[in-house]
Amino acid sequence: MGSHDAAIVQGLEREHGLASRLLEALRREEAALLGNDADALSQAAHGKSQLIIEFMSLHQQLLRQLGRAGLLAQDSSMAAWISRQSDPSVQAQWRELLDFAQHAQELNRTNGLLIQRLSVRNQAALAALRGPGQAELYGQSGLSGLRSHFKTILG
Repeated sequence: MGSHDAAIVQGLEREHGLASRLLEALRREEAALLGNDADALSQAAHGKSQLIIEFMSLHQQLLRQLGRAGLLAQDSSMAAWISRQSDPSVQAQWRELLDFAQHAQELNRTNGLLIQRLSVRNQAALAALRGPGQAELYGQSGLSGLRSHFKTILG
């Protein structure tokens, strides 16, 4: 195994570890959403964001290593590189990484649906507090939907 191949294997191992940690962060996020735990949700979301940043950086490093190994520096080259490897543990780690990615995508989609459901519920609660015919506190642009009466009051 050449030095480029060894660097790719090392990168694959690091991606595998990050993917495992990302799955755990997504599970914590899901638990926080189901438990209505805002503090845990904030921590899980922050941890998830940090892991995604790490993952993106590592992925770019892996693409550069693939380029140094004579392959195109693109995602499809990783599968081509894996198919050339004779070490079954490298291939198994790749398959597991792909499984992690699929599971993470499913969990992220589920968490998005949970967030949407909570958002609808919160909007309904806010509407009930405002009463009928009252404008939203903030519009989609993030600006207040309520008109200021300061000018009227202050003259």
